[in-house]
Amino acid sequence: MLSLLLWTWTAQAGGFGGHGSEARQAKTLGDAATEYWEGVRWNDSGKAGKYLPGMTTRLALTEMLAEPGVHLTDASVIQVELGTAPADKSPRPAVAMIRLEIIDVSKNRYDTLTYVQHWQASGSGWLIDEAQSPLGTDRPWVLPQSP
Repeated sequence: MLSLLLWTWTAQAGGFGGHGSEARQAKTLGDAATEYWEGVRWNDSGKAGKYLPGMTTRLALTEMLAEPGVHLTDASVIQVELGTAPADKSPRPAVAMIRLEIIDVSKNRYDTLTYVQHWQASGSGWLIDEAQSPLGTDRPWVLPQSP
């Protein structure tokens, strides 16, 4: 019920497609990024997958999270930056800077890094921009090999 009320309020206030309060859009982006990374951390593809466009990408995320090895132990949104709202009402670009803590049990390795993830506003909220942050090729929990 609360999500329906929030959606209704958001739609009446101008939606997410590039219009409305800057502070509100930044907050909703931060909330979306936080929820996405919580889903990744806890292997909850349903929670994380709602921020990915397309069923194929959501299925790929489910398969990727099921792979053993590297685990995300913590993720926190450091900063979000909204791009310029397009005049033609196309999706508004944005980036979220995320601090990630990762452990690779098989190599007994722990790492902390900052990841920049690209997002875009849709009519109903924020989605990860697959063109800028493609799933599987741009995932920061794949650690580089030790020298």
